[in-house]
Amino acid sequence: TGFMWVDEFCKQPSETSWLVRSYLERDCLAVLFGDSQAGKSFVAIDLSLHIAHGLKWCGKRTHQGLVLYIAAEGKHGLKRRIMAWHEFHNLPLKRNMIVRTVPAKLCDMAHTQDLVKQIKLFLNEVNPVLIVVDTLNRNFGDGDENKTQDMSRFIDGMNELKLSTNACILAPHHVGHTNKERGRGSISLFNAVDFEYRIERTGDPDQVDTLKTVMVPTKWKDSSRPKELAWNWNLQDLPWMELDDDDNWKPVNSIVFTPTEYDPQAKDSALPYPQQIALKAIGQALGTVGTESNGLVTIDEDQWRQSAYELEISKGKQNAKRMAFNRAMDELLTAQKVRTHEGRYWIPVNRTKRT
Repeated sequence: TGFMWVDEFCKQPSETSWLVRSYLERDCLAVLFGDSQAGKSFVAIDLSLHIAHGLKWCGKRTHQGLVLYIAAEGKHGLKRRIMAWHEFHNLPLKRNMIVRTVPAKLCDMAHTQDLVKQIKLFLNEVNPVLIVVDTLNRNFGDGDENKTQDMSRFIDGMNELKLSTNACILAPHHVGHTNKERGRGSISLFNAVDFEYRIERTGDPDQVDTLKTVMVPTKWKDSSRPKELAWNWNLQDLPWMELDDDDNWKPVNSIVFTPTEYDPQAKDSALPYPQQIALKAIGQALGTVGTESNGLVTIDEDQWRQSAYELEISKGKQNAKRMAFNRAMDELLTAQKVRTHEGRYWIPVNRTKRT
């Protein structure tokens, strides 16, 4: 009948069935959201392969099982990333992960149910423990992410996958157009998921060895807050060769993530490199050529721009520097990390006299 007295209901302790201890449960909906090139897919691939091979992920115990990775775009890049991970970890490729390069169209329940049938047929009724839907947008199907009704249909599709397979459904997702602190589209997605993490990148995109990706928890279910995680970007040669522009053979390579210490004291570490330089530039200019009025130190745009150019906001020519600065300035103003009024600029927290 579904009815149960509370003493019977609580007779046995409730055990959390972790897929990755503290970070993902086996039967849940989860989202990784972040800017383009922040490293969302790299995190998802690294997580997937640790689960597929039964390895600890960032020191956390995993539940080993089959992984289904639905990659609706970039199949060649995915192939290189998976191979690079195995080369770096010196592990052989095994039949512990399935890749699907056809979009899932989860807004369409009939299409979703057909997908479930195909999964069970391919795996002979063996269920995956993790299904990655990369990205949410490419596997959305017909609809608008910003409309609650359409997002609700997508959530229904995720739930259908979860209930039919008992797997964790993980969707890498893009950030909002104006608010980088949340995922794009209807808020109903945030309300529906059990775990959500923001993915951010710092460093110079022209120098791979300076890049770092961090994962910040923004929602978690019935447990203590998971700790932030961080990874360095590393180039890994593959056992494949290709011809360069001079017709010389060279190894193909890709990126592998390696865990590193998360630094909570790194101010503005989540900002893209040009924004970091622009923010550093305005700070230096405020201290050297800023004008004080009523306790507030400000500079004009030319002073800020010159400081940014001196700090090499771009390694390109003058036009590239101009474009990089203009974009970084607009983004910092939109995020309100820098304020402006009547042609003067300042950092909101910088309200002390220049010393």
